[in-house]
Amino acid sequence: MPRGSICEPVEVNPAALVRAERVTTSAADPAPDRFAHFHDAAELVWFRQVSGELLSEDGRFMLGGGTLVFVPPMRQHDFAIPGGEHAWVLVHLDPFLASGTGEAARCRAVSFDGPAAERMDGLFAWLVEAAGDARQRDLTSALVAVILAALHGRATDGPSPTADDPAIGALDRLRPALDLIARNPARALSLGDVASACHLSE
Repeated sequence: MPRGSICEPVEVNPAALVRAERVTTSAADPAPDRFAHFHDAAELVWFRQVSGELLSEDGRFMLGGGTLVFVPPMRQHDFAIPGGEHAWVLVHLDPFLASGTGEAARCRAVSFDGPAAERMDGLFAWLVEAAGDARQRDLTSALVAVILAALHGRATDGPSPTADDPAIGALDRLRPALDLIARNPARALSLGDVASACHLSE
């Protein structure tokens, strides 16, 4: 398992605001590699068929069929999913669509079943079809708003602490530097600037 965390570059077309893709694995596929990371795009993942965990700086969340995960921009996270047959939809959002404070600025995982899960299937199918097309920007923005409202309207599943996982939580010491960079995207920050924000020496 990797140690530490890296910033993964995620490109979301600013004209379209959303990038979405379906991911499926077969029964013979090995477990996906663990990859503790963060990025400036927000992330929605609709797990329709899966088992495993989301490990984040906000805690550990169990994943099952009908789990919707939200990862805000710049939040460290990783997925621990065993090998085998799984299916999910991965959506990256321009931070403009997913800014928030309080619970809206923390990783979350919520469960849907029955008709609510079927409605979520439909919303994500529509989102996959429209995402990436700048002409569909208003539609994708509306779909994301509906999905986020459903997510924030439900109680979260967990979280459990992640202190036992050294790959998660390692970002805490550097969080002030990441926040400084996020607040000043056009400023050329020096090593001294970011070290000072974290109360560390260069």
